[in-house]
Amino acid sequence: MLLHAAGRPREAVAAYHRVLAAPGDRYFASLDRGVTGFKAHQNLAAAHADLGEWAEAEAAWRAVVRDAPGYRAGWRGWGEFLVLRDRLAEADELARGLGADPALALEGHVLAGRVAAARGTDPRPGPRGSARPRGPPRTRNRSGSWPANTSRPGPTNRPHACSGP
Repeated sequence: MLLHAAGRPREAVAAYHRVLAAPGDRYFASLDRGVTGFKAHQNLAAAHADLGEWAEAEAAWRAVVRDAPGYRAGWRGWGEFLVLRDRLAEADELARGLGADPALALEGHVLAGRVAAARGTDPRPGPRGSARPRGPPRTRNRSGSWPANTSRPGPTNRPHACSGP
């Protein structure tokens, strides 16, 4: 994770592959079983996406949701990957499937909103039940995260009322 955060995704990919391939018990695995499994796959998916290696990123996301089907962050990442790759029909289908599972319904609703935003529509019904058009969707960086918008005042760059003079 540190290699990836340090802007060295190629080295991070190699490190994640070593973690996933290493047989035997590991200290960190005894604290969190996902460290050497689905969480390593999740980090691997993000590193591959940052490198533009889409097939490898997809395989890693699929491994995350296969190995940990109740892991909401995995489904969120898989859905965001589909939106990022403009596979909106697949993302929409995934959102409906997640929405039908009480434990994952929130992720389904969030993903449905992401799909609607990518299509440039408001997911709330407008006149006669049609989706309302919106402005163009914001762009994302290669890993699929939304860049911070610091050009307009917002909750992150507005002084807090209790911050003093």
